[in-house]
Amino acid sequence: MFAQFFSPPDGEHVFSDNVKLVTNRIRSFNCRLKFAGSGEFTMLLHFDTEMLKVLRLNDIIKYDKRYFIIKGIKYDESTGITLTGTDLNGILSQRLAFAGQVTGTTAQCIKYFLDQNMIFPQNMMSQNETQNETIRQRRIPMQFSANGITGLEEDGYMVKSGEYQNLADVVDTLCDWAGIGYRINCSASLPVFDFNIIKGTDRSMNQSVMDRVIFSPDWGNVVQQSFEHDISNMYNAVYALDTDSNILLAAYRDNNNIPEGIERQEAFVEVSANSNTDNIRKFGLAQTESNVEAHNYTIVPTAEGFERDYYLGDIVTIRDKYIGNNFSAVITEVEKNYSDGRKSVKISVGTQKPKLLNMIINNMKSGVQKKR
Repeated sequence: MFAQFFSPPDGEHVFSDNVKLVTNRIRSFNCRLKFAGSGEFTMLLHFDTEMLKVLRLNDIIKYDKRYFIIKGIKYDESTGITLTGTDLNGILSQRLAFAGQVTGTTAQCIKYFLDQNMIFPQNMMSQNETQNETIRQRRIPMQFSANGITGLEEDGYMVKSGEYQNLADVVDTLCDWAGIGYRINCSASLPVFDFNIIKGTDRSMNQSVMDRVIFSPDWGNVVQQSFEHDISNMYNAVYALDTDSNILLAAYRDNNNIPEGIERQEAFVEVSANSNTDNIRKFGLAQTESNVEAHNYTIVPTAEGFERDYYLGDIVTIRDKYIGNNFSAVITEVEKNYSDGRKSVKISVGTQKPKLLNMIINNMKSGVQKKR
């Protein structure tokens, strides 16, 4: 399989004109892809001084029908050339989201923050003489495509004045609320990056419209599977205080099943909702969107069905042979490995338990980090 290397889009020349190198001198490749969020990759090439003279940080790689951006280059004669970085979704993490507030569909909210901070960035500096320079330097050539996907019909998001959030965090949160994802690609005929909202298809056993995708060792389509259920970082009763009105409201993720007794795990957060009671609850839940019950099934399927029979974002069913339950949820991550002429795929379904460092960072950002 060949890999193509390009200079990044510049907004003027079509992407196909930016090709720098084409090679099949690939020893191994590993990538982890997400439905909503930034993926990562590692590519090991045979040592070649001619390639080293061409490769640059921020170059774009097209491999296995995906696009990646180089953020690290390491090399020596014995090991080879190791390239690391993210898929193109990682570009969003390179920009801050400055103060702004928007309501509308989820797609409209995402477009607003992309426009404000990347596609048509606004001046956020206090000194007028830096305005034109700041706008030009913050711009990344990109077009936005909703593909007819709206997400939630009534959505909203606010970045308060003086509160600088990462643009990737804003977009990922909006996608998580609405159950949608996104993919940034390049197109041979375009001079810009191409941002697309994507939505998965229900292929679980609970529907009868599409061909069902059910993974079960008893059916011989799973090599390995593991299961994890965790509530250690969960809050299912969130008390949200609106600092604009001093109104305190309780918010629940499932209003039809209010948690009580030992099952109730409470948290307190401060929000700014301008006295809008609906938004007080919504913002409170959004601020603790990482503090949820984690149910994650990881499988290694036998067949090469990924991106043929099922895709990132699709809802599939996993059968737990140990306790006999069927678990249907979204494919949130896929890991692909190519090495020694062999290919393997690992699929993660459902909500994963956050790693300890990510858990601490997320809890500090949301204001619910436990104090000792």
